[in-house]
Amino acid sequence: MSSILLSYGDALIRQSDLELLLSKGWINDQLIGFYLEYLQEEKYKTNPEILLVGAEVGQIIKLVDKTEVPGILEPLGFSTKDLVLFPVNSLNNPEVAGGSHWSLLVYCKSGEKFYHFDSASSFNKTEAEGLAKNLGKLTLRDEVRVIESSCLQQKNGYDCGVFLLRNLENITDHFIAHKSVESVPILSEESVNSFRQYLHDLILALRS
Repeated sequence: MSSILLSYGDALIRQSDLELLLSKGWINDQLIGFYLEYLQEEKYKTNPEILLVGAEVGQIIKLVDKTEVPGILEPLGFSTKDLVLFPVNSLNNPEVAGGSHWSLLVYCKSGEKFYHFDSASSFNKTEAEGLAKNLGKLTLRDEVRVIESSCLQQKNGYDCGVFLLRNLENITDHFIAHKSVESVPILSEESVNSFRQYLHDLILALRS
């Protein structure tokens, strides 16, 4: 196991995680968890109406019985939030680890609507709908509809984690400015292409 470079909140980043950012490797759970925590604690610390749900928590919510969901999310203050964002993993078997694709499910309290942003043409549509359905216990809606939202599409098989994090930040910034998830501007390819280096440099800066 490689050496630990950074301990940030609940996130541990190792040398092997950092190396993924300068290769064509998938961005893993550790990097995703770190950046979500960084955004929540730093960039959005003055926005208590926004909740970024960790990847592991989102996966649990998707797979458990929906009666268990309030006990998981209410301690995080779900009912007091105006915008809640959930990473969605393609894995639907709780007995194994892994998954091949990440996307983003967004809950907007205004109108009680769910939006799914998927960089691989709705690859995770079924998983996003399953997660939203389990959240129905908290949103008090028996009929839950997920809106498939337009977003920049990836051109390779390994950048879904990058798209997840950039979409999440882009949507959150838009919501803060406009109080809506409608008409979110499409990401530029440059903002996606530069993200790996940005995250690499951020980890090293926090380490020092």
